[in-house]
Amino acid sequence: MKANKLYVLEQMPVSRSILHLAVPTVLSMMVNILYNLTDTFFIGKLNDPVQVAAVSISLPLFLFQMAIAGIFGHGGASYVSRLLGKRKYNEARETTSTAIFSSATASVILGVMGILCVPLILKAVNASPETTVPARSYMSIILIGSPFILLKFTMVQLIRAEGAAKAAMVGLFIGTGANIILDPLFIFGFRMGVTGAAVATVIGQGLGMLF
Repeated sequence: MKANKLYVLEQMPVSRSILHLAVPTVLSMMVNILYNLTDTFFIGKLNDPVQVAAVSISLPLFLFQMAIAGIFGHGGASYVSRLLGKRKYNEARETTSTAIFSSATASVILGVMGILCVPLILKAVNASPETTVPARSYMSIILIGSPFILLKFTMVQLIRAEGAAKAAMVGLFIGTGANIILDPLFIFGFRMGVTGAAVATVIGQGLGMLF
């Protein structure tokens, strides 16, 4: 680990350390809220209630992806932080690698199974016939982007565990900023509607993951 990260975790006064880690984390949570609202906002500009409904009923799927990623992100981060406290740095690296590769594997399984189950999901949320087509398009693209979405969320939690809360915040800002810029481009510029919103979301998540 870098010396400055160890300083935050080991030597910085507790009150300053909490502030150093908490402020970026709170800002990240606010950015996540903005991320969820962006697609709905721009789709709303189309004045098409069917497409707005398609995004709305797809939100639980996005939250489910976050929940799966949380298994590896939160669980791995908890264990990594304890290993770092014990100065078991090699085990912390191994745990991080295991969490990332496990999340990647789960993301592929979720993507494939999810795409096959989209009709069942739409039936479960009682989607109307008019909403089914755009919702299926939005959900399918979000599911194809599962590796980007799950890996980004997993890695955000893991790097926070090693004291890099600012880096996690920057990654989330990059993803949200890209989504805000790309949403109008794909929705209005390329006339892709709700499909464009999903593509912009996946690209934003991918850029955040790469960072």
